[in-house]
Amino acid sequence: MSYWARVTLVVMLTAGVLFAARSVLNILVLVLIAVVLAVGLEPAMRTLERWGIRRGVATALMILAVIVLATLFVVLLAPPLVTQVREFADAVHKGDTVTAWSLLSSRTQAEADRAADAGHETGRQMLFTSALPGRAIEPKLVAQSGDAAEVRTSEGDGGESRSWRLVREGGRWRIDLDLGR
Repeated sequence: MSYWARVTLVVMLTAGVLFAARSVLNILVLVLIAVVLAVGLEPAMRTLERWGIRRGVATALMILAVIVLATLFVVLLAPPLVTQVREFADAVHKGDTVTAWSLLSSRTQAEADRAADAGHETGRQMLFTSALPGRAIEPKLVAQSGDAAEVRTSEGDGGESRSWRLVREGGRWRIDLDLGR
């Protein structure tokens, strides 16, 4: 077989393997996470076995510890995010645009100011046209990743539901609205 035929075969096989791996990417990510957890928890497992705890019980203890730590992470992180959305909605409903403005991200403030410069209402007046619900809301954390989070609110009695994007700026969570319509 000639050199170029082998090179072509290797490139085609590599492309085929990469295509196959891409089609099962979600599974590969889960396997990678499992391997990292297994390797990372192995020293703790050995320690528990040295203390006389059987491997099955040690595994159950490790799983329980991971679940407890993940739950603590969510419990400690969610309240500030939910509080920011609730404070923002309360400020808007009370007409306190100063407080509501301070809870917005710098991107949202800049977008509102650009709209005001274009001849629309002032940036703070735009808060009252941002499709806020007319009644009290119940915010719940949906997802958080790094300095961004999503909080979903719903009005009582099965009312409308809305997602809010929050970003961390200067150590505080701020509401990131899309004001353009």
